[in-house]
Amino acid sequence: MNDPILSIRTDDLEKLRQTVLDLERRVVALESGTRAPVANTYAEEGPRGDTSVPPPAPIRTTVTGAQVFGILGRAVLYLAGAFLLRALTDGGVVPPAAGFGLGLTYALLLMMLADRAGRRGDHSGAGTLGLAALAVAFPFVWETTAVRDIVSPVAGGAALTVLTAAGLTVAWRRRFRLLYWAYAGATLVTVVGLYIATGAAILYCGLLIALGAGTTVIGYARGWYLMRWPVALAADLVILRLAVMATNPEGAIAGGQVVPTAAIQVLALALLAIYLGMFTFRALVQGRGVRAFDVVQSVLAIAVGFGGATHIARHLDSGTAVLGWVALAAALAGYGVAFTVVRQRHGRGRAFFYFATLALLFLVLGSELVVSGQWLAWSWIGLGVAAAWLGGRYDRSTLRAHSAVYLALAAVQTGLLTATTDAFLGAPDTAWTGLGASALVALAATGACYALLVRDRGPSARRARRTPRFFVSLLTLLGLGYVAVTLLVRLVSDAPPDAAPAAVAVVRTTVLAVTAVGLAWAARRPAIAELGWLVYPVLVIGLGKLLFEDLKLGNPVALTVSFALFGAALIMAPRLLRGRRRNESPAVE
Repeated sequence: MNDPILSIRTDDLEKLRQTVLDLERRVVALESGTRAPVANTYAEEGPRGDTSVPPPAPIRTTVTGAQVFGILGRAVLYLAGAFLLRALTDGGVVPPAAGFGLGLTYALLLMMLADRAGRRGDHSGAGTLGLAALAVAFPFVWETTAVRDIVSPVAGGAALTVLTAAGLTVAWRRRFRLLYWAYAGATLVTVVGLYIATGAAILYCGLLIALGAGTTVIGYARGWYLMRWPVALAADLVILRLAVMATNPEGAIAGGQVVPTAAIQVLALALLAIYLGMFTFRALVQGRGVRAFDVVQSVLAIAVGFGGATHIARHLDSGTAVLGWVALAAALAGYGVAFTVVRQRHGRGRAFFYFATLALLFLVLGSELVVSGQWLAWSWIGLGVAAAWLGGRYDRSTLRAHSAVYLALAAVQTGLLTATTDAFLGAPDTAWTGLGASALVALAATGACYALLVRDRGPSARRARRTPRFFVSLLTLLGLGYVAVTLLVRLVSDAPPDAAPAAVAVVRTTVLAVTAVGLAWAARRPAIAELGWLVYPVLVIGLGKLLFEDLKLGNPVALTVSFALFGAALIMAPRLLRGRRRNESPAVE
């Protein structure tokens, strides 16, 4: 049954809908700058089911010349206000201190207006106000602090802190990337300039570190990563400069004033703690991983921050042991975080290697501060053996790699590498470095660690996992090469510095030839296939030695022996390697 009242209401609703659609078309047309045709609201509709709306016309985004000049005009007016304040101050109408306060207030007022304009969606107005505030604020702080000495460096630093915080807050809240870059860059330049021009080096260095922390946090939150690089690098360079200056007999001097050495040490450690703390919080608490900037700045912060603090402590002959124990505690924490928290949550990703590497660096640096001399060598030998055993026991490639690092440090500390260099490169008429008890123990421990690594993985290791034991085998071969050369030289001639040059050259060539063939033969076993990586480097070194040493020092008999032995090695070693490749099957991980 048809109800006339209901029919009338339905018709009214349809007419109202059509009116709304017409109004929508007119609004779109006005925004696009075109004239919209006026539709008859009460015209007869098409099919009742056709209620589609035409797509809106594109909105114009071009800026007219009038708008550009309007923006420039507003910027000039804002700057006129700043010059008025300066004129009042220079003319004595306003005292200098009051003029400083008025200038600071004026710049903050412009920033507040920029924030309000951004909230309304007036991006051009907000940008104009924000940049005008920047043009007023930072030259104002520089001139009143460094040029005219109206305010002290401390007051200038406080004003700069307030202005920078306000500007970066506006950029953060309204997502103005250009404004963020402008304020961060202007602050960086102003802080560095005031650091150089004034005697408040500690204050402005601290502000630089704080700016680095702020740009890093904003970079993570907004994806604005570029500015954190120059700010962090500037902070690193300033800390490095102060740490080097601190060891001068007169102490660090900046702006004609002496900078307290203890304050420099605190700043160096603050740089390290702030950056590593941010990176750790991001990786562990937020679970955001580790970026390239985190890795690079961590290395620089350790080198500059911890290295600078250690440099000052050694200069003062106080506090090195404390720093060493702190570093060892950090190393223990790094290993614990890497192998428990990060490993369980994220696996062996970038964050895992980041914390494990930090632990390695802190352990190396801390051990040098806590122990020294032969005890340091014994410590690294013990760490190398422990890391090799634990790496095999729990199948940890990272610990195997760290074992190679500790053993290499032990070889350097005990003089094993120096003795090997003398054995293969030292002149026969000079005394070569001998091996002490710690060096022999280091050589034996290195060989034992290689045996441990080979036994634990066997033939199933991939190339990447063979790399640590390759370096361990290289250290072992260098030590064995020293032993072989020195023993053979004593058998065929007098010991250096009375050894015959021709005999020394023949012995060295013989050791290289036998080593190349022996490595190629041993590499036929899949379990120690990485020894084959050394065959061609040894052959190339031997060829160079024939040309630059044997031909120069050898007599006909010695040259005959050297060329015959090495020629045979050049033929046999590659054939043995090719036979290994034909017989070995693909490795299974």
